[in-house]
Amino acid sequence: MFKSFELDVNNFIEERRWDKFHSLKNVISGHVCEVAELLEVFTLFDIDKEFDEVKKEIGDVFITLFCIYRVLNLDIHQYVDYENPEKTAFDYIQTITNKKLTPELLVSLQSVKAGFMQESFLWIEDKESKNYAQEIPIELFTTPFLIALALCYSLNLSAIEVMSQKLAYTAKKYSLDFACDDSILQSMNKTKALKRGKQC
Repeated sequence: MFKSFELDVNNFIEERRWDKFHSLKNVISGHVCEVAELLEVFTLFDIDKEFDEVKKEIGDVFITLFCIYRVLNLDIHQYVDYENPEKTAFDYIQTITNKKLTPELLVSLQSVKAGFMQESFLWIEDKESKNYAQEIPIELFTTPFLIALALCYSLNLSAIEVMSQKLAYTAKKYSLDFACDDSILQSMNKTKALKRGKQC
């Protein structure tokens, strides 16, 4: 189910020659940022009015997770039951919390797990991070994926549609015409930072 999406993410990165940016610590930091943006929407806005933004941010969370799995050569598919992946994820998350799994709680849990992931690599040298990843519980990387699936389930969203729509949007935004130009990427990041600063 998600293998075609994984292939699309892989092609997207390779076509733009972004591997040089995708160290494990960088992609984990990128994931943490996207989870923070998802939390921002839930914290500051009316979810019903910003539902399209919610879908985009969930899509970003998925994309950054697949970037992490790509760097780690982790096969996430062995942790997903394809008969009913979202319900399976919902049931799995229910086993690690005794609360009703509302979208708000799932987003909070996603934030906590992203924080744990980044904290785990905070003081590790980038060149040592892949080896270090082999020494820590695999759940550190797989649980965020299952939380994102459960979040889609709780919002009556198709995870694969959310993923695909966001990747298509991102591919249009970072078109091949300029996506390999480092200075343009830096300029876009600076513009985004300025915009975010004004929102705070």
